[in-house]
Amino acid sequence: MDVAKKVATDLVLLKIMIPTTAGTGSEVTHESVLKVEGEKRAFVDERLTADVAIVDPSLMATMPTRLIASSGIDALAHAIESYECKNNNELTRSLARRAYVLIEDNLRKAITHDKNAIFNMALASLMAGMAFGNSGTTLCHALTYPLSNKGIPHGEAVAIMLPPALEFNNFNKEVILEIRKIIKDVGLPTRFKGDIHEMAAVVMRDERHLSNNPRKVTFEDVVSIYRKVVEDT
Repeated sequence: MDVAKKVATDLVLLKIMIPTTAGTGSEVTHESVLKVEGEKRAFVDERLTADVAIVDPSLMATMPTRLIASSGIDALAHAIESYECKNNNELTRSLARRAYVLIEDNLRKAITHDKNAIFNMALASLMAGMAFGNSGTTLCHALTYPLSNKGIPHGEAVAIMLPPALEFNNFNKEVILEIRKIIKDVGLPTRFKGDIHEMAAVVMRDERHLSNNPRKVTFEDVVSIYRKVVEDT
C-alpha cells in the first residue's frame, strides 16, 4: 500500500487502499515508508492520504501465522506509541486504548485463524492507524528502522524493540509485562544480531520519531537499549 500511495500521489491518481493484513493501518495515514537505496525512509505528506479505504477482514483470512503475529504486534505498537507520544490528544488516546484492548484480547486467537479474532484485529489495526496517523509514533519505531535495513521484517523488529523502548520511557510496568507475554505467546523473536553503535547512529538521525518521544533520547541511551536485546556474536 505504501508503494501504491506514493506512486498514485506522484501521478495524481485516485488512491483506493485495501489492506490484506491487520497491522500497518496505512490505509488511513498520510505516510509512506519505503526502502530507498537499502534504507527505510518515511515520506510524510497530506497528499498521501487515501481517497477511499476499504477494510475487509475476509481478505486477511489467508495470512500466514507469522504474518498475523508480526503485523498484529505492529498495530499494538502503533496504539501504544500514539498513546504515549507528545502529540497525542483525547481522540487519539481513545482510539489507541480501544485498539490495545482489541489486540490484547484477539491476537493470540487470530494466529489460529479464528475468523472473529481476525475481524477484531482488522478493526484494531484500523483504529491504531487512525490514532498514530494523527499523533505519530515514538522511540520504538526509530529503533526498528536499522533492524529492518538489515532484513528483519518490520513487525518482528517491533516485537524485539517495543518492550525495551517502553521500559526506557517508564511506561506502565504491567502493560509492558503483558506485551512481553503476547510476543512470547505468538512466537516472535526478542533478540537480534548487529553493530549497536552503527545502528544507534542511524536512530539518532530520526528526528521525526525522537522529537515525539515522551523522554529525551541520547546516543548513549540508544546503545544501552540495543545492548539489552543484541545477541552475542
